Amino acid sequence: MKIFNLIFFYVVFSVLNSFSQQRDASEIYDYCIDKVGLITDDENGFGSGFFVNPNTFITNNHVVQGLNRNNIYILLKSGEEISATVKATDKDKDLAILITKNNNNDYLYLMPPEDIKQGDKVYALGNSSTEDYKLFKFGITDGIINNIKYDFFKGNGLDIKAEVILHTATINKGNSGGPLVSSNGAVVGINSFYYTLGNNLYFAIHTSELIDFLKENNIKYKIKKKDESLTSNKTLFIIVGIAILIVVISIILIIILKSSKKRAYNYQSAPVQRQIVNLEPSVQERTIQHSPGQSFPNFAGEAYLIYRGKKFRIDRAFFVVGRDTSSNLVLEDAMVSRQHFAIIKKDANFILKDLNSKNGTFLNGVKINSELLKNSDVIKAGSTSIIFNQ
Repeated sequence: MKIFNLIFFYVVFSVLNSFSQQRDASEIYDYCIDKVGLITDDENGFGSGFFVNPNTFITNNHVVQGLNRNNIYILLKSGEEISATVKATDKDKDLAILITKNNNNDYLYLMPPEDIKQGDKVYALGNSSTEDYKLFKFGITDGIINNIKYDFFKGNGLDIKAEVILHTATINKGNSGGPLVSSNGAVVGINSFYYTLGNNLYFAIHTSELIDFLKENNIKYKIKKKDESLTSNKTLFIIVGIAILIVVISIILIIILKSSKKRAYNYQSAPVQRQIVNLEPSVQERTIQHSPGQSFPNFAGEAYLIYRGKKFRIDRAFFVVGRDTSSNLVLEDAMVSRQHFAIIKKDANFILKDLNSKNGTFLNGVKINSELLKNSDVIKAGSTSIIFNQ
C-alpha cells in the first residue's frame, strides 16, 4: 500500500509540474519569434528588437544612432513591415524606445529583476550577421547567465553605465537590441555587445534598467514571474484536468484496495492472522525536516561574494564590505559607505547586516536592515551589485 501511495503522488506531481519545466529551444522560438523584429532604414545598417506592448518596440541606443530616423521600419518574421519613430533613448543604458504606427498584438513580458539569477538558462533571439554583413534573420542561441553586475563599458561607440548580464548565448553583429529570454519566454535582458578578444563574453542590459526606462517614459508593459509557465492557458487547463482525473481515479483505487484487504482479513482464521503479524518486520522510520533557506549543520559549505567576476571567500564570522581600505572586501564606489554592510556567519547560516550605511543595503532589490542570505542572492550597495554564493 505504501508503494502504491508513492507511485500515486509521483505521477500527480510529475503531471502538475510538467508545465513549469524548462522548455527546449524550439518551443521558446515558436513562442517568442513573432514578437521579435529586424529594425533598419535600408541604408545605414540594421539591428534587432522586440515589442513590449502592441505599439512599443525596444532596441539598443547604438542601433538607432546609426539609422536615418526619417526612414526607420521594423520587419517581422511574417514579412510585415511596420514604420516606427524614436520616442526616447538612453546612452548610459544603451536603450531606445520606438513607437510604431501599426499595432503588433504579439509582445513579450518582462521578468521581475529579483527573479533573475546566476545560472539560469537563457535564449538570445535576433538577426545575426557575419563580419562581411551576411545576414541570418530571426535566429536563436542558448546559454546560461554567468554573472550579474553593475559596470562601465566604453569602446566602439559605446559608453555604458548600467547593470548588465554576462551570459553564454552566442550573439553577433545584428543581434544588438534583441531579447535575452528565460525558459518561460520572459525577457531578462537586452543583448548589447560582446568582447571580440574574449571567449563567450556576451553582455545584455539587465531588465531592471529597461523597467526603469519604461516607467520614466510612461510606457506600459507586463510582468511574467519566474514560476509562470510558457504553456498556453488552454494547454494548462488540459494538464490540470488530467491531474484531477488521476487524483480521482487514484482515490477510488485506494478505497477499493482497502476494502478488499479488509474483507480478506475477515475471511482468515486467527492463527493465520498471527502468522502475518509475526512475519511483518519491525521498521523504525526517521524524518529529517528541512525548510527553504535553512542549511544542514553537518553539511555547511563555504561561502563567497562574487564581485567584478572574482570570488572573495567569506573567511571570518564578521565579514565587512565597504569603501574603507580596512574592509575585508573593498568596493571602489563613491556611493558606498566606508563600512557599508557585513555578512555574519552564525552556525551554518550567513546573515546580511546593514552597518547604518548612507544609501542603504539592498537584497534582491529590497532595502534591508538584517536578512538571512540564500544562494545566488544579489546584494546591492550604492551602484555595485554583488552575488552571494554558498
